[in-house]
Amino acid sequence: MATRFKLDENLPTVSEERIGGSADSRVLNACRNEARILITFDADFADIRLYPPGSHPGIWVLRPVSQSIANTITLLRGERSS
Repeated sequence: MATRFKLDENLPTVSEERIGGSADSRVLNACRNEARILITFDADFADIRLYPPGSHPGIWVLRPVSQSIANTITLLRGERSS
């Protein structure tokens, strides 16, 4: 099975699904229901006490130098931003 991702509201898909601005738990529940890894800038999701490994398909918390599209794509590709 292919790995699937959901982009948090600071990236487009959560807003398109009309769950943008929802509680973090609602966004993560959508990821669980769809077996998707969440990609977000929201550092709250990095707290493993609140979101322990194994309780969800996965969470990638991105911390780019700036939240521009170019920096985000560079980070997702595993490249270094300039």
